[in-house]
Amino acid sequence: MGARRALLLTVCLGLVGCGGGGSPSASPTSQAAIATASPALTLTPTATPVAPTPKPKATPLPTPKPPTWTKRERAIRDGIRPDVRVACAPRRHDLPPGTIAAVECQPGKPPVSRVGFYLFATRDDADAVYIRRIYDAGLELEGDIPGRGWDQAVGTCAIQNKGDSELLNCRDREAAFVNSDGYANYRAVRGRMYIGVLGARRDIEKLYYWARTGGGQAQGVFPDVQTLWCEGAAPTAEGTCPDGLHEGDAGG
Repeated sequence: MGARRALLLTVCLGLVGCGGGGSPSASPTSQAAIATASPALTLTPTATPVAPTPKPKATPLPTPKPPTWTKRERAIRDGIRPDVRVACAPRRHDLPPGTIAAVECQPGKPPVSRVGFYLFATRDDADAVYIRRIYDAGLELEGDIPGRGWDQAVGTCAIQNKGDSELLNCRDREAAFVNSDGYANYRAVRGRMYIGVLGARRDIEKLYYWARTGGGQAQGVFPDVQTLWCEGAAPTAEGTCPDGLHEGDAGG
């Protein structure tokens, strides 16, 4: 019996599972599957389609119609010196008292920026606007302030009455001055026509020379009056240039 038990024990020890009916161990593959957690389920959101926003259609702006010139406005325009008659248009707002027609041009070439021509109902109205403007500039009739400006009578009246106390009664006048913004200005009154010039710079002498000659006169020739409108003539009763001084219709 002793030798048989020893042999049986030896045989049992050499076997994986001996006696007892116990459950076999789990396979390595099954253990790995249990130990490894299943990956979490990732949900990808589905984008909701958005309808495109329609672009607004551009509505073309209406092309502004050119102004219709009145008879008086055409008369003013037709008398303007050719080099000044650039980008001209009727002016109908913010006019000096007594104005019955006005035209503004923008030559836009130094020494000038823009020029306004104002026709008045009476000569007194034109004179009053001119005098008020030179007083506002700090000048006086026949005054001359170095560096600021001056006023003087022009034409035949100034020549005949030079040095006479009646000089201040000469109604055809011109002035040049520097305004509060530092730009040269030129003003002239001839009959019922008042002219205002805004310079592009401070130099009043250059603006004055331009108002007289336009820079196109022969050397040594300097007119006695400004030549901006009808060669310096006063308008007729109809507001036109005197015969023989018409500058030509600009059209429009």
